[in-house]
Amino acid sequence: MLEGVETGYEEKFDFPSRPGLPERIYLLATVPRTGSTYVSHLLWRSGYLGAPLEYLNFLAEGPYGFAHGRAEKQTALWRSALHRRTSSNGVFGVKSFPLQLRELQRDNPSLLLEVFATLFPARGKRFIVRLKRRDSVAHAISFARALTSSSVPV
Repeated sequence: MLEGVETGYEEKFDFPSRPGLPERIYLLATVPRTGSTYVSHLLWRSGYLGAPLEYLNFLAEGPYGFAHGRAEKQTALWRSALHRRTSSNGVFGVKSFPLQLRELQRDNPSLLLEVFATLFPARGKRFIVRLKRRDSVAHAISFARALTSSSVPV
């Protein structure tokens, strides 16, 4: 984590732990530089829409980079997030980029199956929110600038 910067992954952003699976789960599907972190924080602040962050980002430079290449640790983190990041009304959200799902498929396919079974139950509603930036030129410029100034994965 960044020293002195709140990212939303800190313990103080947890909801009271809940037993069992959330009643409603949604996926915030997006790509980098769309404003998804800002949107995630707004959803968390509502108190009713979970805390949709990148709970499947196990890339070495990601928020859970310490679990990179450690399948058991990744599974434990996912299961813990389901209990700690579900709002009191039973809603859980997860934000994910295509690269993160692709990496998970390669490195921990059993967890990816568990995640999909949780997100897309045989019965019940499925919620996928696609977030994209309206201004595609501004998005491209923002992404290019991020690539030149940091190690943003493509």
